[in-house]
Amino acid sequence: MKHPCLVKYVDDSFMLSSDLLSNTVEAFSRTAVFAATLNNSVAFALD
Repeated sequence: MKHPCLVKYVDDSFMLSSDLLSNTVEAFSRTAVFAATLNNSVAFALD
């Protein structure tokens, strides 16, 4: 039989790390979009 506290701890840790992962991915994609937009603006301005 598993200890309920331990199970909850592992479960919470898993939830936390998956949240962290999705936040990191979201931040990366936002940064990529921002960089692409900036790049296009600069290219447009220099054209």
